[in-house]
Amino acid sequence: MDRPFKVLSIDGGGIRGIIPALVLTDIERRTGRPISSLFDLIAGTSTGGIIALGVTKPNEQGEPAYRADEIVDLYAKRGKRIFSSPLMHQLSTAWGLLDEKYAAKEVEKVFDDYFGEARLKDALTNVLVTSFEIELRSPWFFRSNRARTEPDRDFPWMSPSRP
Repeated sequence: MDRPFKVLSIDGGGIRGIIPALVLTDIERRTGRPISSLFDLIAGTSTGGIIALGVTKPNEQGEPAYRADEIVDLYAKRGKRIFSSPLMHQLSTAWGLLDEKYAAKEVEKVFDDYFGEARLKDALTNVLVTSFEIELRSPWFFRSNRARTEPDRDFPWMSPSRP
């Protein structure tokens, strides 16, 4: 019998991303294995994409750079700043309808601090991060399997927006 293809899908939800990160922490604790070794594909939208990238980023030894509990720590320490939306930003974006819901400055700083020069092709397991290109009004999919075969699809993790 063929081995089942295991997919982990992590939803968006801003600061509430701490909830799936806590669940993943418990899964790692119970299995004694990193999340990246338990799934064939890890997909995420918005904050779920940050988690997906976090648990699949390799360190210099080719092991996960972050455990799920370290992603929880990211939300605990930096979540309020990443997912804040000052009134002026809300007004100028019509509450996220015309532009990004959250100002990019803080999330870009977190990406730089946590992911540095990591590339999508280097993810420890297949990753799919969904996004939306606001200016073109169309979906965009960051896929590690395409990044491995198409160099123009190999994006650095430090920027959550499409170049």
